[in-house]
Amino acid sequence: MRCPYCGSKETKVVNSAPKGEYTFKFSKKYADYYENEDDYRLRSIRCSKCDRLFVTVETYAYEQ
Repeated sequence: MRCPYCGSKETKVVNSAPKGEYTFKFSKKYADYYENEDDYRLRSIRCSKCDRLFVTVETYAYEQ
């Protein structure tokens, strides 16, 4: 995963939470955007280079 701030590939997942579990500071804020999804996982990721934190959302991609 590339850091959206500096572009570094030196990132690490520091926290992860499935739908309905708000285990880190901003997870509820981001979860509100995806409330209609069947299932998803929020990941809090820290960049080792610039030390910034960002959140990603993992959800299903359905084949048609």
